[in-house]
Amino acid sequence: MTMTLRTLLFLACLAAAPPAEAYCIHNQLTDRDIFIEQAPNKDKLREDRVLSVKLAPGKVHCCRNLDCNPGGRSESVTTLWVKVLGEPEYTCGFAEGYRDLKVTGDGAVRVQHNPRHPGRSSIPYIVRTKSGQKDLSGPAGLSCFPPPPPKDPREKK
Repeated sequence: MTMTLRTLLFLACLAAAPPAEAYCIHNQLTDRDIFIEQAPNKDKLREDRVLSVKLAPGKVHCCRNLDCNPGGRSESVTTLWVKVLGEPEYTCGFAEGYRDLKVTGDGAVRVQHNPRHPGRSSIPYIVRTKSGQKDLSGPAGLSCFPPPPPKDPREKK
């Protein structure tokens, strides 16, 4: 009887445990797919199960499990790598050559056309990141940069 009571209490605790918080990735582009990959997890139990998804224009992918959000809480931070696919391929980040984006467990990542392009910016795509209701990407968003031009082999080092 004691074992049955313990089992029932254990199952009740499992049912009452909150699920991992969800963050969502939105492809708000109309003309290009995006590719999102999560930086590798340090947790040995989840190192082979990380987010890696291609989203068509207009699609949304929400991550609702501990593989995508290892901390499981709204304030947990996950590092993502975002690319706008096509020719040329754009890498999104805080600065050119920097590909990491951070998202919280209750956050959102939105890849969209840059409203300042082509008039005031040469960057055609931007990323907006949110944590809860707070915009973390600033007034201009985070830029998506084209690949650097190939180096001229004739240049001296």
